[in-house]
Amino acid sequence: MLCPKNPFRATVRAFILFAFFGVSSAYGATISMLDDVGRFKFVDTTTGIATVKKFGLGGYSNLTFRNSNGLFYVTDSQNKLRTMNASGMVSVPLGQLPQVKGLAFDNSSSLYGYDFDLDELISIDPTTASYASLGSSGFSLDGPGSQLKFNGSQLMVLLDNNGEGTYGTIDPSTGSGTTLFQNSDYLGHRFTDIVPDGMGGLISSDIFTVKGEDVYLFDPVLGTLNYVVSIQNPSDYRVPEPTSLASFGLLTIALARKKRRLLVERISQWIGHRKTIKKKQTRRVFIESLEPRMLMTASSYNCDAPECPCCQPSGGTAIKAATGFGTTYSQSMGSFSLAPSAVQQANYSANTAVASNGMYGSSRLSQSTPSLVLAGSNGSNLQHIQLPWSGTNIRNFRQTSVGGPLYISDAGGTDQITREGSQFVYRNLSGETIRFRDFSGSNILLRGQFISHSDANGNRLEVTGNDPRGAIATLAGYQANSATPVERWSYSYIATGLPNAGKLLTAEVRRNDSTLLRSTLYTYYNKNDPNGSLGDLKMLTVRDGSGGLIDHQYFRYYKSGQADFQFGFNSALKYSFDFESFQRLRSNVASIDLATDAQIAPYAK
Repeated sequence: MLCPKNPFRATVRAFILFAFFGVSSAYGATISMLDDVGRFKFVDTTTGIATVKKFGLGGYSNLTFRNSNGLFYVTDSQNKLRTMNASGMVSVPLGQLPQVKGLAFDNSSSLYGYDFDLDELISIDPTTASYASLGSSGFSLDGPGSQLKFNGSQLMVLLDNNGEGTYGTIDPSTGSGTTLFQNSDYLGHRFTDIVPDGMGGLISSDIFTVKGEDVYLFDPVLGTLNYVVSIQNPSDYRVPEPTSLASFGLLTIALARKKRRLLVERISQWIGHRKTIKKKQTRRVFIESLEPRMLMTASSYNCDAPECPCCQPSGGTAIKAATGFGTTYSQSMGSFSLAPSAVQQANYSANTAVASNGMYGSSRLSQSTPSLVLAGSNGSNLQHIQLPWSGTNIRNFRQTSVGGPLYISDAGGTDQITREGSQFVYRNLSGETIRFRDFSGSNILLRGQFISHSDANGNRLEVTGNDPRGAIATLAGYQANSATPVERWSYSYIATGLPNAGKLLTAEVRRNDSTLLRSTLYTYYNKNDPNGSLGDLKMLTVRDGSGGLIDHQYFRYYKSGQADFQFGFNSALKYSFDFESFQRLRSNVASIDLATDAQIAPYAK
């Protein structure tokens, strides 16, 4: 059961709970966390105020705290174990791990992790990162990292188990798991560690979780989640300096922004000269692995400084790269009316902040039905909203007055967002209008969700239904001044209990008389697939109303354990095939799934 949000009651409840559980009032209760935009921060659970200790940690995850030495432990985008101090300074790699989705220390400073690909609990040497399997947990964790937590000697796990929210325990001696409760409210939650006064030290006995930007107190006996406070993020910050560059040979450098950009360009040229790598994506992915997702998450930071290279004005709106490599794909669903098309484009973005729900595959977002992101508030309590327009840019809007309805683009007043009741409305000079839900709901899928899009002539696209989880289920396209749809779209999703539960399965567009015009089928990689991780989009197939093939696209990704994994990170796009390149591939390679990268590379885009 998830208790409803009420900020005033939550604050009072927080004080009562802290007193009951014996958290010292001198320290308060401060949760430490790494968020989706690469910020290492301490959050005061009585006020929600976040103190950011370090920016630029995109790609790091699985934060846990070791009481015996007062250090945090994290994994980087290459699955290498590192330590981190309370200021966010990260050590050199301690050693290589598999793809883990959770780390936890017990009271004896023994470290455990959840091997995502093998569904196994592993014991880890915190000094060398050497590890050993303890056995299968019997779960299938689909969600984010930081899902393990010790409560005394009991190792708890809170996870997305193929679309089913599950809380259970894992026996640290055998690795076997036991399900205690199943509740859809658990989906998206992750355990957090406690540090007194944000300076490291003893871990509180309270068990907190974070979902999105909301903090909950978890009862491990009843399995209930009690809302405590919403996180108040700072918003007035710039693109950070890097913590470090991951090692390339003996290369470990920290540079200022301009110098870093030159370094990236020179290393890219060097790689192209020294290695026979034909794919631009591969070279760029490698550059991003030098600075774990630093370049990819630059979009999460406000880059108001005129010399900042990641900001480029376009059409009067401040736009920032949402990924270090702007690889997109287009679905040839067509638009059979003048209404903006609902299923025209979905983009790949390495920025998890803008592609976090993963309904279109890991790190993918819909350009035609975008969602707003609440980035935070500055010291004056002015909100900052981001509009991820595609996989390669983000638009930023600032509230002009506390509690006021108007949000102005970073580039000026040419584009703006206004709060109108329970909706946010985006408008630009060309006459476009896009409506979004606000951020008040408890369902993360509904926060900032697309409602409608109309052009200057009044042609419009509207959401007409949601599925039980909150995902968009149906849309309708209208001509100007008409109340009768010209075409309708419908989405179906993979069912709960199956691998990749909640991912988009089919998209169809029909005339208002139900005549089928286009359909798209999506397939995804599973855990044991060698060319992608669970949740990565593998293929999409587009057909016309009579079943004739229109488009076929195929993708491969970097995955832990691959020989060339050092050039990428989990779920980083490695090869992309559009319709023409896929036809060439199919004509020359007999078994595509079994073919090596070397066999398919000549035919990739």
